[in-house]
Amino acid sequence: YAALDCKLKDGSMTLEEKLLAKGTFDAFSKASADLLCGMPVSKDSSLALIMASVYRDVSEYLTPDRMIASEITQDNMAYFLGVDTLKIKEGLAVEPMIRPAAHSVCLVRLADGEDVEKAKKAIAENVNPYKWICAGVDPENVRVDNIGNLIILVMDNSFADALVANFKALPADAKGAVLVGDTVVEKQALSAKSVTGFADKINAVHQKYLKNNQVFYSIVPDKSYYLRQSFAEYLDHGKLMEQLAPLMSKDMTRILLESTLDASDYYKTDRHWRQEKLEQTVKELSRAMGFTVDWSAFQARTGGEFTGNYARLLDSLKVEPFTYLESAGTKATKVSLYGKEGTVPVYDTAKLETNDPYAVFLSELSPVTVLDNPTVKEKRELVLFTDSFGTSLAPLLLDRYSKITLVDLRFVASELLPELVDFSGAQVLFLYSDVLVNNSNLLK
Repeated sequence: YAALDCKLKDGSMTLEEKLLAKGTFDAFSKASADLLCGMPVSKDSSLALIMASVYRDVSEYLTPDRMIASEITQDNMAYFLGVDTLKIKEGLAVEPMIRPAAHSVCLVRLADGEDVEKAKKAIAENVNPYKWICAGVDPENVRVDNIGNLIILVMDNSFADALVANFKALPADAKGAVLVGDTVVEKQALSAKSVTGFADKINAVHQKYLKNNQVFYSIVPDKSYYLRQSFAEYLDHGKLMEQLAPLMSKDMTRILLESTLDASDYYKTDRHWRQEKLEQTVKELSRAMGFTVDWSAFQARTGGEFTGNYARLLDSLKVEPFTYLESAGTKATKVSLYGKEGTVPVYDTAKLETNDPYAVFLSELSPVTVLDNPTVKEKRELVLFTDSFGTSLAPLLLDRYSKITLVDLRFVASELLPELVDFSGAQVLFLYSDVLVNNSNLLK
């Protein structure tokens, strides 16, 4: 195998290139050998290598020596995909040399800017599962799926799901980023140990300081949860919650937010949610916690252009509009940051020009941040244990609370809480993102 990379005597090509040219084996067979020898594969690999990964360990009857690989071109596209109008960068089809049963797997990488969902729909509606005339695939065993602009078509009566599962298991790129359409998500495996650690830390704070308070907790799904059909290595919010729920103190009320959000409620270039999209989330929190928020009291303000932290992973990301919501409460509120003199506004728009644009909300991360709203005459206080997601949520609650104290346990040890926070009479909400739960070692 190592000799395949060696140059021939005349230096014109390698042994591999010579054998490929002679037809001794094809690119699919060679890619299968590469895979067996440990070559890494991702969604950006060659179609031959991805195809080899799709077939790996599925069945002894679906091996490279039994298959023939064909390039998908404009001339044969209709035969393989049922349509001939797709604009593609490249395509590869694999079918049996001898057909004891109908079988076909096709991979196509769409051209830049093409509508992936429209292409998938066209393939699903037009491909002919009976194209072999004397044999066919039950239409229920036809699968069309994608990772980004890479589409797979599988027709097989026995192994369709296994082949698609291998495709969906393709990892993200080397930096851990996956581009789903024009939305960036990060891969992250679920850590059961971290979920347990999170529950232990939150329960300890509750047990030590909050026995006399009304306490709630809520976990914000990672953006990848709403795009989980598009790639493999998403942070599994369902499993995370399934593990976390029985570990949390029964004296805390859980507030579920999954149904209040979808992928469009998050920035495309950042993992955070968009403040202006949180109406349903705020309604669910208010329903559970016993208050109301008048959404019509907010005015949307455009804060210029925004490129989130995923710019560190992928180049040339498109800028997004940045919007924040003002109300009488946000305008009147004074924000105090621990260790800083004076106060700052709720929205620090100068932060848009920095490398941390999400810091527009409450200016910067702080161990303890206090929001005092003089427009609410009745004393009603909230202590919000949170990560950066809470900084954009808190301003939306100001018209209901006279004082909101944000506590970030990443930056302050829980032993110091009695010196920094007055819990008496306050409602308490633990609101954390999936990512923080999955990295609970960050909590002090």
